[in-house]
Amino acid sequence: MRRINLITRSVSKKQAEWRTLPKNRIWFGVISVFVIMGLVFLGQSLWIMSLRIRIPRQQKAIQNDEANLIEQQSAVTKAEEQRKRIRENSKRLEGKLRVIRMSRSRQIDFSEVLKTLSEYVPSDLWIDKMMLDQNQITIIGTTLDNIKVSQFMERLDTSVTFERTGFNYTEKTDLDGRPLINFEVTTHILMSTGAL
Repeated sequence: MRRINLITRSVSKKQAEWRTLPKNRIWFGVISVFVIMGLVFLGQSLWIMSLRIRIPRQQKAIQNDEANLIEQQSAVTKAEEQRKRIRENSKRLEGKLRVIRMSRSRQIDFSEVLKTLSEYVPSDLWIDKMMLDQNQITIIGTTLDNIKVSQFMERLDTSVTFERTGFNYTEKTDLDGRPLINFEVTTHILMSTGAL
């Protein structure tokens, strides 16, 4: 029996190529794995390089933000200091305005004297009695400590309303076993600058 090949040569060549394909598939698979690994490595390298570029930029942006924050905090501190000075100036000017109003009429408003005087009284010092004679005020009071009397006198002398504060006397007494100090001081209302 004789074999007859009914398949043409071109078809038989293709079949021969398909038969050798398994050998090529192995090399194709190996090469594909290396290509994929190379692409992964390349992708990771590019990602790391982009991070290396972005991190310094972000650090610089953070430093700029910190510098801006420090500047803003400084500006806020300055604004608060300025606001405090404005309040102090406003308070001082209000006192002067009260003085000017009273000096225009050349009369002393005792309620204004009390109001202004109360601003200078330290804690733990009590005024028991006041006497007003023209522009001189005699103040009799009680405290727990001589230092409070000194503070009171210093506050009066540094005010824009009173001047020439003088010390008359102190007297130490006891009340239920607690030491108390009675005192008397005199001060003058500033009439020349329009104080009260």
